[in-house]
Amino acid sequence: MPLLPSESASAFHDLRQAILSELAPSTAYQTAIAENLVALEWEIHRHRAVRIGLLRKCYRDAAESLWESERSGIFAELGKKSPEAKEFAAGLLDPRSEHAASSQAWLSDHNIDPAEMIAAAYREAQDALEPHERKLAELEKRRRHLKEDYEKLKAVRVRTIEEAKLLDDHDD
Repeated sequence: MPLLPSESASAFHDLRQAILSELAPSTAYQTAIAENLVALEWEIHRHRAVRIGLLRKCYRDAAESLWESERSGIFAELGKKSPEAKEFAAGLLDPRSEHAASSQAWLSDHNIDPAEMIAAAYREAQDALEPHERKLAELEKRRRHLKEDYEKLKAVRVRTIEEAKLLDDHDD
């Protein structure tokens, strides 16, 4: 499966190996279905990553705008975000950031609930998220059906015919 530039080949390989190991296909057709399940899982992963990226961008934009609106500095007048606004947003997005505590404290000092920021991000991203939400629902449905098909196929045992007589093509 072709990967996008930001995707990890090792993460895909690990997912593929885990799914194939769990499904343990024993025929060519089972393997084909298992590979389709891997591709579906990766596509679901991809859409979820896009969804998270969209929300993070909108959250970052909302945080930077909030900071700038409170500061009303030269950057706000130019329609740009100041380095401080970017640090503030980084602190909210990454709890390991050196700015995390000060960003959270600033929100608290201004009586702003972080959930309000998340709600604003969802509202802003709503139109861009909608096609991904639809696609995720479709992919998850396809995954369920394909997994059911795989389980049915796996349940069918190949039966050998023990008392069959092999005929020679030259018998008259």
